[in-house]
Amino acid sequence: MMVGVDLLHPEDVLYFAEVAAAMRRVAARENLPLRSIGHLSDRDSSCETDRHGCCDAQGNIKLLIRGREDGQWTERMEHRRVWNVAAHELAHLKHFNHSIAHREYTDELEQMLTNTQEDHRQKVLKKLVKMQAQQASEKKIGNAEAADTFARMINKMLLENELNPTDIDYARSGEDDPVIELLFDQPRYGLKLKKMRSAWRESLAQTVANSHLCRFMIRPGSNDIWFVGTKSHATVAEYAYGVLVSAAEKVAEAEYDRYYKQLRYKEGKEVAGGFKGSWLSGFVTRIRQRFDEERQKAVEEYRARTVEVGGDPGTALVRLDGALIKVREYIDERYGKRRRRAEHVSGYHKDHSEGRAWGRAAADRMSLGRKGIGSTTIRGQLGE
Repeated sequence: MMVGVDLLHPEDVLYFAEVAAAMRRVAARENLPLRSIGHLSDRDSSCETDRHGCCDAQGNIKLLIRGREDGQWTERMEHRRVWNVAAHELAHLKHFNHSIAHREYTDELEQMLTNTQEDHRQKVLKKLVKMQAQQASEKKIGNAEAADTFARMINKMLLENELNPTDIDYARSGEDDPVIELLFDQPRYGLKLKKMRSAWRESLAQTVANSHLCRFMIRPGSNDIWFVGTKSHATVAEYAYGVLVSAAEKVAEAEYDRYYKQLRYKEGKEVAGGFKGSWLSGFVTRIRQRFDEERQKAVEEYRARTVEVGGDPGTALVRLDGALIKVREYIDERYGKRRRRAEHVSGYHKDHSEGRAWGRAAADRMSLGRKGIGSTTIRGQLGE
């Protein structure tokens, strides 16, 4: 039950309802004795300790969304502060004090509220995507008045839910981008089919998958690899991995021959031992570092673009990882308890410092671009 809604600013009614609904869902999940949620008046004497919210022993909670000064409404309370106070007051239903246990439980509840808030956010974004499509349709047929009406409605919803236009763009891009399982096509890249697992290949697959917002799976007893991700990311990851594996195998063999020929014949076999394995290890390690560097650049650029349109730069990573969240949900739903982690495959080889250095140097010569890191556009070819 909600009480005191008449004390709300008209623009806060829907927002307050969203917060209250999230609190009720979390309270039900945690079996908390929540009785009512009301809005706190500046003149309410029932909250003596905190002017932002309070909770009584009977399970009645009151929150302040926006106050008054000299009869005029003030600015709405900061978004994160509202949800923090909501979690704080809910925690009092289990710990009616300000103990360490209360603070720890507040942190747990705040995360729960954030999760349920994200569900609501996705529903709002889906609605905005449809409204924007309707706006474009009206504009296309020359109905300017209807298009302007949709534009005003969209802007109002963006403000009420603390969103910005880039959020709609991101939501729209995911509408027609389902999660798929893409088997790595070895013959396509000139590779022979093998049954034995390969440590360096699996390490490289993990690097490419992580860098392209995907996950990878293997078939037990083989080196068959699947990339699991949104269609736009998985197809790019499979391509990037194929080109990298093919190039690595060819270049590693060529550089081993070149290194071996530099040695005198009688000592060549002993001195060159471990060169190729170390070359591949150095290559994969450096590729991983370079992908991390490119991802960081993409995040910084995304943050800058978000700030330009008035958004919160702190959401940059959340938006970039939205595809990865979809992948996790897909794997959990499809495989659940049937999923099992593969045993670690050994890639032991004699350490060879020059082989490792040559492998890192070869990785630096590869053109990676930003495929899937911050964009789903293929820019150029991978290669030496």
